[in-house]
Amino acid sequence: MSKRALWKICVLFLLLAASGLIYVASQHPLVPYFTTAKFSAAVDQRIWNNPPRADIDLKDIADFEWDDMFVFTPYASRDAYCGAMSLGWLRCRMLLPAHHEVGNYLVFRRNGEIVHAEFSRSRLVNWPETRQPPAPIRREDARFTVQDRTASMPPP
Repeated sequence: MSKRALWKICVLFLLLAASGLIYVASQHPLVPYFTTAKFSAAVDQRIWNNPPRADIDLKDIADFEWDDMFVFTPYASRDAYCGAMSLGWLRCRMLLPAHHEVGNYLVFRRNGEIVHAEFSRSRLVNWPETRQPPAPIRREDARFTVQDRTASMPPP
């Protein structure tokens, strides 16, 4: 086998490997800051520890610094959010899930960079509906009032 043929085989192999990595990244986000729902669990705990009509300020709950957040509701378009967050095609697929069917996906940013992301399966919080085009929720606006705690939901 000639060197030229061997070179072509190596280039073809590298192209196939790269396309495989891009596909995997598009299906499963490679998010180093993706965690279990510790932020959402802390929000639920705060709700149960406060009386109805108490104000909950999300900036007091997070153990990380953030400027704004996005809430991906189930079946939300990843491309719409990536556009709103100015993420390129590849980075979008590496950082955000292709889709999800249960709960909300919360993405927190600091200075335009993603610092935390998690799935929230909280049944106690009605996160804001997806706005079109998607818009961030600023830290100073991220508060709500406890309305009601359903008796059928045990405390966390």
